[in-house]
Amino acid sequence: MEKMEAVVDYVIANGTQHTSNGGWITYFDHIPITIATPDFVKDNAEEIGDMLAVREEVLDIEIYNDNFDIVYGLAYCPDLQDDDDLAVYE
Repeated sequence: MEKMEAVVDYVIANGTQHTSNGGWITYFDHIPITIATPDFVKDNAEEIGDMLAVREEVLDIEIYNDNFDIVYGLAYCPDLQDDDDLAVYE
């Protein structure tokens, strides 16, 4: 459980810091190996996805074979682009 929580924390921190529009895809093999292997993330993707889905930063999540596709709440994303481009997420 601790390793899954570390994955969740990394995915959210990475996504919210790098998105410019609220959406961000995190590929399993882009998560640092010091946190979890891609196989661990893939094997536990549904449970990790459930943990991500209940976090207040996450508005929507899709889980694919090799990534988490997440829409974050704009209040958690410091590097946003033009507000007109973001209206779709509000």
